[in-house]
Amino acid sequence: MNELSNLLELVEKGMASARDYQRIRELINNDESGELIEQLHAFHSREVDHPYDHAYWDQAVKEILQVDKVAPKRHFITYRWLRYAAAILAIIGSTTYLLYHQKPTNNIAINVPQDIQPGGNKATLTLGNGTTIVLDSAANGSLAQQGNTKIVKVDAGALSYNSGVNPGEVLYNTIRTPKGGQYQIILADGSKVWLNAESSIRFPTAFLGKDRRVTVTGEVYMEIAKNAAQPFSVQAGANTIAVLGTSFNINAYTDEAVVSTTLIDGAVRVNGNILKPGQQARISKAGDLQLVNNADVSQAIAWKNGLFSFTDADLPTVMRQLSRWYNIEVVYEGNVPVRAFNGEIGRGLTFTQVMKVLSKTHVNYKLENGNRVIIYP
Repeated sequence: MNELSNLLELVEKGMASARDYQRIRELINNDESGELIEQLHAFHSREVDHPYDHAYWDQAVKEILQVDKVAPKRHFITYRWLRYAAAILAIIGSTTYLLYHQKPTNNIAINVPQDIQPGGNKATLTLGNGTTIVLDSAANGSLAQQGNTKIVKVDAGALSYNSGVNPGEVLYNTIRTPKGGQYQIILADGSKVWLNAESSIRFPTAFLGKDRRVTVTGEVYMEIAKNAAQPFSVQAGANTIAVLGTSFNINAYTDEAVVSTTLIDGAVRVNGNILKPGQQARISKAGDLQLVNNADVSQAIAWKNGLFSFTDADLPTVMRQLSRWYNIEVVYEGNVPVRAFNGEIGRGLTFTQVMKVLSKTHVNYKLENGNRVIIYP
């Protein structure tokens, strides 16, 4: 048995020390060939006489990742490990790797001459007069003034609207993220908005009158400031979500089959249906609504927390998410491979690192012209 398997057995039996956790990290940190990924996969795929304890391995992974905080004098492990190997450990710890539910087929074929970096804090702001500001290149501090509302870039990935006691003229602004972009906005009422890649929000620079209304595209997570005297509503395509002071996620990408609204806490009303925390409303393009109880909330907001998260996702679903975040074009040659993916992958990984994990499911691909990914059987 190899060293990694011996260490994982100690973890499994609850006998591993902080030094054992450290050694696991060292082994993976020094793994350049990917051999350790095979060993991790083999360990978690072996036949055992007891059920696989997902919760236990979830906690074990957290302890492995936290070991330096517990024992700060130990050898420092590079951030590269946290971006790459830690994400792979998390996949294995929670889902026994990104497994597909069929027998292995042909050998993996990969041709990746260059890499593609992950997305980041990128967006453009369009003011009421049509002026556009590129936020990722703008300096921190005051950017513009709309009426009496000041627009301040708080840091590299966040914008704040400060309207004061007398907001004056109300104008409409739009913030858009490109493929490979994300951004956070604090609206004039204190509500917080996170935009995923290829998304937008149009909103007033101050909220006056009887209600608060915004329009979104793509995917948006919101934490809405409570104000019963001024209801908040979100327009996503043909759908209106009435918000009652809450946290929720809207996925309204036009290339997805449904518009999904997932409630984290509070309450929202979607097409006349009031959602409870943990519920998800899915509206088809035909307008049919499906209410899902006990929805996977953590999966719905995984992108906000720096993760891709999949449950029985097919290959096109996975590649649509990668396409938005890595700004790639995905082309299928021949039949689309039938795969079912489960697990989590860090959004901080490069495209090659993500595909290195996915290639364990015998996904054959090649990269052309810098950002054109060709998938073939």
